[in-house]
Amino acid sequence: MADHQTKSQVSSKWGSWFRRLVSANPVLSKIASNTGWLVFEKVLNKAVRFFVGVWVVRYLGPESYGTYSFGLSFVGIFMAFSTLGLNEILVRNLSREGREDGEILGTALVLRSLGGVATMGVVAVTIGLIQDNWTTQLVVLLLSFQLVLKGIDVFDYWFKSEIQSKYPVIVRSIVTVMYAGGQVACIMLEFPVEAFAALVAIQLALQTAGIYVAFRMVREEQPNWTVSRTAAWDMMADAWPLIIAGLSVSVYMKVDQVMLGQMINEREVGIYATAAKISELWYFIPITIASSVFPKIVSMRENVSDSVYTERIQALYDGMALLAYIVVLPMTFLADPIINLLFGGDYSQSVPILQLHIWAFLFVTLGVARGRWLIAENMTRFAMLAALLGAASNVVINYVLIPEHGGGGAAVATLFSQFAAVYLSCLIHSKTRSLMVRLSKSIALPFRPRSAYQNIGKFISVG
Repeated sequence: MADHQTKSQVSSKWGSWFRRLVSANPVLSKIASNTGWLVFEKVLNKAVRFFVGVWVVRYLGPESYGTYSFGLSFVGIFMAFSTLGLNEILVRNLSREGREDGEILGTALVLRSLGGVATMGVVAVTIGLIQDNWTTQLVVLLLSFQLVLKGIDVFDYWFKSEIQSKYPVIVRSIVTVMYAGGQVACIMLEFPVEAFAALVAIQLALQTAGIYVAFRMVREEQPNWTVSRTAAWDMMADAWPLIIAGLSVSVYMKVDQVMLGQMINEREVGIYATAAKISELWYFIPITIASSVFPKIVSMRENVSDSVYTERIQALYDGMALLAYIVVLPMTFLADPIINLLFGGDYSQSVPILQLHIWAFLFVTLGVARGRWLIAENMTRFAMLAALLGAASNVVINYVLIPEHGGGGAAVATLFSQFAAVYLSCLIHSKTRSLMVRLSKSIALPFRPRSAYQNIGKFISVG
């Protein structure tokens, strides 16, 4: 009893300390609130999509679900072209003092709209050349509408730059519930796989329109909309390496399912995609944290000493690594009961794939944190080279291992490509070799002294 009271007192003291820390620091308070909204959205989104998604996977079966996953992966490879690598460039430019919001957003909207339409045309031609199955072609064409819709969604980045994600979160959460309801209706009415692909486009259309309405309501003074050739040139000069990097990331994240479909069959895609669905379920956590912290990293780079900046970045990497181990270790041992409980015996082959694939999460978390640092340092060309290394290694390993090992070979390719893109790539540039040392410290976190864990406290006081 006394021991329980002591633990409660300690917990209360830590809670009081954190509340005082947040209330005393307006910037940290804003980041905490913003992160809270993003976490709420992602938890709701993942929970709704996951549990309805399990029903969808069971309803479609390995073959039809494989067709759907193939389509998502195929379209996903081209996504970097539709967004033109401008996502983080927009947040960075909108976070700077003295910026012209109307010029930045207007120029980006025109650029990305043109990119989205052109990319959709490329997807239509490409799928017609490599696939003769009409169902697969139609699923890909329906899913490709998201390329245009993703392209014109620039207003969300204004909210990110202002650390005001509350309003887009509300919009996306409402649309998520509607989307889940649509999936349930498709199952109840026994609709084919094409209907699930059409729902993706409908969902994104509602989401994009809703965020634009929120932008008009929240921003008191509407910007002076302009399209500037100079701004377009400057954006693309910074973003073109990120287009190649984004394409490369899409390749080593998505090409495994495309190659499985082309080299084996769509059932094998369904088996692999089921394991990847569980593994990638956690990816939103580091992305959410980094999205909230990124605007402050840009500001901190200009306003604190190099030693303080480096120390806080190391604390960020350590925090991300700790998060990864908390997820990876239990999932490795619980893969069997999770797969069989959720998806049934038809997907039992997904178990060893999940046990391999989940370890990529360690490098995903570090890669997300490192990616924000690279943008802040304007090292977009290095990001491109790192992503190219990951993509090349993924394609080569998939080509070698898939014919004999199927989804297991694809999982090995995913793990190694993440390792190569995030860690080995640091050897490319002299400025990033010291970064390799910091990443090594984070990877070795379980074996470091207790003081390393205390330094993670600096991660939450980044403001």
